[in-house]
Amino acid sequence: MIRNFIKIFLDKMKGIEFGPKINKEITLNEKTTKDEIKSFVSTMGNKIILSFYDAFHNLHPTEKPWALGDSGAFTAVRVDNEKIKVKRGNHGWMDKEWSEISKMELIDIIFKSRNFNGGNMRIESRVARKIWRIDENGKSLINFYHKVPE
Repeated sequence: MIRNFIKIFLDKMKGIEFGPKINKEITLNEKTTKDEIKSFVSTMGNKIILSFYDAFHNLHPTEKPWALGDSGAFTAVRVDNEKIKVKRGNHGWMDKEWSEISKMELIDIIFKSRNFNGGNMRIESRVARKIWRIDENGKSLINFYHKVPE
């Protein structure tokens, strides 16, 4: 218990602020411009995870993409140490590790897939710290999320 308080205190000393978990939808459709996507990706920090559907991931050239379909990949994007990283998965498979991607490649992928995302992509706040809390029912794992402006 004291160890948890010390960890949280050290987080605050490092400037890490905690807030509620944020889940927010961002419009992504045929009207979304490449400049809008570029602007968002350029301001994306390490406090959020961006999720969208990459309709063209591993798509055979003779196949047509589908909205949120069996082909393609549900993609999560995060920023770590100013490097953009992605993790993909769909119907029983998922990347084991986060892989680095360039900003322009990410922008192109989102722009190309913008018509296949059901009108939105999602951002959510990342977990900043996990701690165990002891209560009358045993132990509970508590997630603290980065404070993200809404």
